[in-house]
Amino acid sequence: MRTQNLFTCVAAATTLLLASCGSDMTEMSGMSGTTSTATTASPATAASPAAGSATASVSEVFNDADVAFSTDMIPHHQQAVEMADMVAGRTTTPAVVALAGEIKAAQQPEIDLMTAFLKAWGQQPPMQGMDHDMAPGMEMGMGMMSAADMTTLTGLSGTDFDQKWLTMMIAHHEGAIEMSNLELKQGSNPQAKQLADAIIAGQQVEIATMTALVK
Repeated sequence: MRTQNLFTCVAAATTLLLASCGSDMTEMSGMSGTTSTATTASPATAASPAAGSATASVSEVFNDADVAFSTDMIPHHQQAVEMADMVAGRTTTPAVVALAGEIKAAQQPEIDLMTAFLKAWGQQPPMQGMDHDMAPGMEMGMGMMSAADMTTLTGLSGTDFDQKWLTMMIAHHEGAIEMSNLELKQGSNPQAKQLADAIIAGQQVEIATMTALVK
C-alpha cells in the first residue's frame, strides 16, 4: 500500500536522524557556532534512542526557538502516545489499530531524541506524565486536547470511538505540523530542524490516511 510505503520511508528517515547525531552534526556545530545562543569548546553528548547505550553528539548550535520546540513537542507527542494507547480495548477497526501502532512507534523515539536535545543544551526536559493542560508554553491551539476531551474519548467504543479518535488525532497532528513549521522558520539547530521536517512529512501522510477514514 502506498500510504504504508510512505510511512516506512518517513520512519526510516527519522531513524537515520537518530543515528546520525554523532556524525554530521558535530561538524555543523563547529561551522555554525557564530549563530548559537549557547556555545562551548566541546560537543555535548546524549544517549541516542537508535543506538541503545551508545552516545551521540548533539549540535550545540541552538536558540530559544529550538528549546521551545523540543520543550513543547515532548508533551504534545506524549499526549499522542496516550491517545494511541486508548485504542486497545475500545475498537477493533484494523485501520485505526494500525494507525495507533504507527503513531506510537514514530513518536516515542522522537520524544527520546528531543529529551536528549534538551539535556545536551543544559535545559530541563518536561516531566513524564505532567498535566498536558499545564505544560509550560503549550497552547491549546496547537492541537492539544483538554482533559475533558480525553475523558470523553475514554468513554467511547466502536465506531463512535473511531470517529472521535480520528477527528481528535487529525487536529493534534495539524498542531504538530504548525509547531514544526515554526521551528523551521525560527530555529537554528540543524538536528531539531531535521526532526521538524520528519515530523511534518510523517504526520501529513497520517492526516491523509485519517481524513479518508472520517465519515
